[in-house]
Amino acid sequence: YLPNRRRGREYLGWLCDQVGNKQGRISIDPTTREDVTLVPVPRECIGYVMGDKRKTLSRLEEDWETLIFFVDSRALPYSYREEDVEGLAIFGAEWGRAGTELKVMGAVETKIPQFFTERVGDYHYDGPWGVDTMPLPGDELSFALGKDGATRRKLA
Repeated sequence: YLPNRRRGREYLGWLCDQVGNKQGRISIDPTTREDVTLVPVPRECIGYVMGDKRKTLSRLEEDWETLIFFVDSRALPYSYREEDVEGLAIFGAEWGRAGTELKVMGAVETKIPQFFTERVGDYHYDGPWGVDTMPLPGDELSFALGKDGATRRKLA
């Protein structure tokens, strides 16, 4: 229980820091943590991903039992530091982080098609837990999503 309480105190500290920090960014080293997933978000999509008064992020946090913070760009992998992106850090259990990550990626793809999916291929994760990808042509994608996204929600 002690590690969980320690993490909880750290999360609470970051929440309080955001109130006083005009940029709203936290500084972390993701390579030293097992409870974080970093997602690059293009600067032009930040408002869309956040939603009005952070409502979209708050809903994701509630739905997936995660905490979401924008991070100092030094936390991003070098491959993204040259691009016009911000880092979004998602904290929580592995399944919650994956669900939140996929929702954020979907929001970015809505605004900037192919940002994440341009180089995605057919991929099967062999570990005990992970996310598989499978490219679908347009007509198959519509079928897989179902009416109003009903099939997509069942698969998630």
